[in-house]
Amino acid sequence: MSHHAKRLPFDPSLAGDDGVLSIDWHISDQRLSTQDTTRLTVTLRNHASYYEAEALQTYLRIVTPGGADAGARPDGNALLALSPTVQTIERIAPKSEHVLEYFIAARGPQAGVYAIEVEVDYHLVYVYRELCRHTKAMARLPIRVHGGDTAPRTEEIHALPPSSEPQVERLTISQRKLHMSEQVEQVGEYGHARRRELHAIERKVILPGGGEVIVSYRLVKGSHERPEDCRPAHGWNPTTKEIESYFSTSDEAEIEITMRNCSELHLRHIHLHNIHLFEANGDWTKGKPADAQKLPDGNFTFQVLPDNVYFGHLLPTETSVRYLGLVTRGVRDGRFLIDFDVKYEIVDGKFPLALPLVVRPD
Repeated sequence: MSHHAKRLPFDPSLAGDDGVLSIDWHISDQRLSTQDTTRLTVTLRNHASYYEAEALQTYLRIVTPGGADAGARPDGNALLALSPTVQTIERIAPKSEHVLEYFIAARGPQAGVYAIEVEVDYHLVYVYRELCRHTKAMARLPIRVHGGDTAPRTEEIHALPPSSEPQVERLTISQRKLHMSEQVEQVGEYGHARRRELHAIERKVILPGGGEVIVSYRLVKGSHERPEDCRPAHGWNPTTKEIESYFSTSDEAEIEITMRNCSELHLRHIHLHNIHLFEANGDWTKGKPADAQKLPDGNFTFQVLPDNVYFGHLLPTETSVRYLGLVTRGVRDGRFLIDFDVKYEIVDGKFPLALPLVVRPD
């Protein structure tokens, strides 16, 4: 006869066991070389039965096994870049999951194992809307870079240091086997790039309830965690009064999108929804899709990630910034549109928007 331990009564005042979230990840390329781009998919799962994770802010960066910065090229670009490094999730319901997508770009780092450092800042909320705690969950995931003309790194990945904050958890990590082949590939040369100051391009949208939202955007390279280190690649030149583009047919950058609420309305649960790339007609109207063609290796020639961005709430006069990753792998030069709908909660509010983009030949 089996014996079952007596089940304790549920107490909604307790947050439950730690480890509410678990993380799984997948890299689309079997071999990430020292001059390469690939897609990273991160899945966050909520294992709680009575609690949802709400207002999640996810921060990712690539570090050495010891936790140091992976370094930068002489032109200021990171040797190993991950974009967008910050993403926001509205909520993950109990026993549910949410998938995040990223680009990883290698620009000549030393081969070997690196780590993807993950931090998730979120509210743990009882399903009947009682806030239990504001907490963080952290993890360090391995990633291997192949090739290069120097000996690969051989250090072991260090554990995350203890935190002085009492409410910090460790994410439960799914075990994944790394592809450990050590073939050597040649690294190409790179040159210096001059610095330039390009301002964001603005688009105004009139809201049905009165007032307007100003959406501004530019392409940046480098870490947006240190804005002074960003090198604009597409934007408005205040000196020449013209839009300039330094984004080419084999390139990668982040789209910095800023949304400012210039109305008296409180906009809630703002999403950029159904994000896609299109060719632009001569009058800048939407033409053929530009993000469907693939290379023989299965990668898309032109790609934007993720396809849905959560901004959260915007009070009157408030501003919020989010980032997208953009990569070209031999797409033809020309004029394109980054097309999406902006959805928000004021009587199912929604407006369409398309941001012009010029791609220059290499």
